Amino acid sequence: MRCGSVPGRHRRIALAALAALCLSLARMPLAAAGDEHEDDDRRDATPPAITLLSPPEGILTDPLSAFRFWLEDPEPPHASGDDEDDDEDEGRSELDLSTIRVRVNGADRTGEAVFLEEGEPDERVRLPVAGHDEDAEEGLLVLAPDAAAPLPQGAVTITVEVADRAGNPARLEARYTVDSVPPAIEPVAPQAGAVIRDPAQVLRFAITDAVTGVDPATVRVAVDGQDRTGAATFDPVTGALRLPPPGAWADGALEVAIAAADRAGNRAEARFTYTVEARLALAARPRAVPDRGTAPLAVRFYPDATTPTAIERFEWDFDGDGTWDATDVIGAERRHTYRTPGTYTAALRVTDRDGNQATGTVVIQVENAPPVVAAEAAPSNGAVPLTVAFSVTATDNEGIARYEWDFDGDGTWDYSGTATGDTTHTYTAAGTYRATVRVTDTLGASTVLTLPTTEVRAAPPGSPSVTVTATPTQGRVPLAVSFSASATDPDGLAFTRFEWDFDGDGTWDAAGAAPSATHTYDRPGSWFARVRATAADGGTAEDVVLVRVLPVVSLQVTPTDTIDPGLGELASVSTTLGGTTRVSLVVEDRSGRLVRTLLPWTERAAGTYDDPWDGRDDSGAVVAEGDYYAVLLYEVDGVVERHDLRLTTGGAAYNPPYTLSGGSFAPFAGRPLVIDFSLHRASEVNAFIGRYNVNTRLVTLLNRRPLGRGSHRLTWNADTNDGRFITPPPGDAFLFGVFAYELPRNVIYVRSAPRITGLSAAPPILDPSAPGAAGRIGFELSRPADVELVVADMETGAVVARRRFPGLPAGTNEVTWDGRRDDGTLLAPGRYRLGLTATDAAGGRSLTVYTVQRIYY
Repeated sequence: MRCGSVPGRHRRIALAALAALCLSLARMPLAAAGDEHEDDDRRDATPPAITLLSPPEGILTDPLSAFRFWLEDPEPPHASGDDEDDDEDEGRSELDLSTIRVRVNGADRTGEAVFLEEGEPDERVRLPVAGHDEDAEEGLLVLAPDAAAPLPQGAVTITVEVADRAGNPARLEARYTVDSVPPAIEPVAPQAGAVIRDPAQVLRFAITDAVTGVDPATVRVAVDGQDRTGAATFDPVTGALRLPPPGAWADGALEVAIAAADRAGNRAEARFTYTVEARLALAARPRAVPDRGTAPLAVRFYPDATTPTAIERFEWDFDGDGTWDATDVIGAERRHTYRTPGTYTAALRVTDRDGNQATGTVVIQVENAPPVVAAEAAPSNGAVPLTVAFSVTATDNEGIARYEWDFDGDGTWDYSGTATGDTTHTYTAAGTYRATVRVTDTLGASTVLTLPTTEVRAAPPGSPSVTVTATPTQGRVPLAVSFSASATDPDGLAFTRFEWDFDGDGTWDAAGAAPSATHTYDRPGSWFARVRATAADGGTAEDVVLVRVLPVVSLQVTPTDTIDPGLGELASVSTTLGGTTRVSLVVEDRSGRLVRTLLPWTERAAGTYDDPWDGRDDSGAVVAEGDYYAVLLYEVDGVVERHDLRLTTGGAAYNPPYTLSGGSFAPFAGRPLVIDFSLHRASEVNAFIGRYNVNTRLVTLLNRRPLGRGSHRLTWNADTNDGRFITPPPGDAFLFGVFAYELPRNVIYVRSAPRITGLSAAPPILDPSAPGAAGRIGFELSRPADVELVVADMETGAVVARRRFPGLPAGTNEVTWDGRRDDGTLLAPGRYRLGLTATDAAGGRSLTVYTVQRIYY
């Protein structure tokens, strides 16, 4: 196939000029190799040569990269004594173009390649070649993937194969790594947009790249426009990025900008914003579950709030009309049902013991659901003229405005009514008619249905008819149903055969002479069962009945609702299905964000299943301590439903049993008030200190704090939430109170944060000016962690010193402090509160625990 061109082995062309020619070639079928030119090829034992021209093996960032190979059938070496005047091509068998194959990771992509004989643009050959009439001495092979079939990400092997006419094969593999996707940069804890209340909070992020990996040298971090890369730590193995505060986060808006590139050079940037409220202030942050849905929408409201003192009144305005609809003094959850579609701004107002108030809002989006419609035609079959009664039932929260019927399915509404959708129509021509109903509510939402139960089969005169009934027509899976058919023939002929299609899939599942049948439905859904009756003369009639099989699903968490991943503990989510159902099982956080998929979508038969959860998210990281919820998703008639016990369980209030430490209350003598209480289930807890003689709360120890099942300890040192020292009025005393609210039955509380217990400070009175003086702070640490000490003046509540103690081991620890400010100056005599907080390597944070100490000179 030289076409008079100069042999390519004597020249090369510029390859770049050929790229555009390789992107729009037609594909042709391949043919088997033949035996042409057998005599010419007998002396050729040298295989073709394949040379990779571009791109060189390595990393590619363009999944549409074009690959160029030079294919050549070299001249075989002449035997000793050959006549030098012989034709130089004698013995060359040439390339058999029908043998060219190009594969990408084993998949044939020959049809996307083009062969340019001797590199000439006007000598291109579309591949694959059929037959064996195409040959060439040499040429350029180009593979140029298009956008419809780009190269896959990751390892890619390009394989080129070709043979000459003598059957000598050649093969070349070129290996690449394709990476065109930049790294993913995501927040881990806290989530973007969160409120940061701890000024020492370490921010955690994940930077991951699935192909070439993140290049650590490219990671850059900025906080509010200032470079903080040097303060951040990045683990290239796990992708974990930790960003500690510059001493402490300042109140207000906080923006973190992160940039990184992978080893292929793909660069990504991300920005995350937070609000820092380190100074404890009175604030209302209502929470609603769910916060959107169709009317009527039942919503549970949770009165989340913060205070430096104690909240004495909670008020709710559910519809945002300015009227407070509910009030209580303990912060109980509330339930409200929205019956009209619209957007509602629900408000929570809290009032503290000093009369200060704060209001927070949450938006509820209530949508209009279209009508729920059922319709049928009776009789659905028979000889013309056939008068059919159409009936429709519809329910809608807002009421029905209009019913419409299209009797023959031609797109024209033949009937319209506002009071009822029940009507009749007479069919005079034989045929099958797919009648359609449309029902519209008062807000304009409509439902259009064309169902097997509204299909009419009008038959020629003299045709038989049949009516089928089902008992029951609705029930829970598994549902046993009895079917009965009543058939008539105008000539009085007997019916010899009844066929049954129980699931409406077009396949007859049973047949016989009896006009009855039974079937058990083992999966939920709407089933249009069909019967076909055959008369003695072969005439047939069909009818359809709807059977609704309702799902049966349940979920419970066993054996406990509280786990500690650090101890290898697991929670088992036990689900029971009454019938074969397509399901998925997920774990969500309290805001509804997906944390872990325990079971991807799959079909499960009836039975009970146990799926374990180890307290880790989909990336394998242990989740932050808190409450999480197992939710069963299931599909019925193509609609995904949620079995979420948050909507129906939880909220039961109770008083946990507790004990108070014995002896006199003397915090500065090492005798704080120690409260031990226990929870029989994971619960939200309110704990407070009030006055004994007056119904007044002074200090909030816990405000709807979610805690796991088991024993808990609180320690109080006569300090307010903002760190000031208080005493009761003369003749009065302090009173401790605690309430708990059960969390929903699908909760799994994860204990993943470190815990500090047994906190003490010695000596009770510290003289920082004495030689070698040091305050000793002893405590037990549940797991290795960094510990921060925050010292506050109990006269003003102001923070006067911070100390960090990194890398402390689990077990008994003792740290010291010198009674000085961070700048080294001595603190004034007085009372001081010492607060300790532990943070582990995963970012888990303990509750802050407090003790007190005096400074005196």
